Amino acid sequence: MIDAALDTVRGAIDRCGADAGQPAGTRVQLRLRVDGPTGQVVSAWALGAKAHLPRAHCAVQAVTIAKFETTIATGQTIDVTLTTH
Repeated sequence: MIDAALDTVRGAIDRCGADAGQPAGTRVQLRLRVDGPTGQVVSAWALGAKAHLPRAHCAVQAVTIAKFETTIATGQTIDVTLTTH
């Protein structure tokens, strides 16, 4: 479920790394809050020591358009580590 939703924004995440001059394999840690009934990301933020870097901000913006499978939970929190390719 999580991988399928993130696959829809994988290209945008990869561009974040490339635009920031980061090599393939660069990791970005994110925390997402997803509204279960709609599957929409309602908030996202970067985690860790590199959360302030431009690639992290870009990844946060990119992942907000991901659409997750719907559930009955109203506020799910998901921690993900994305790797640029």
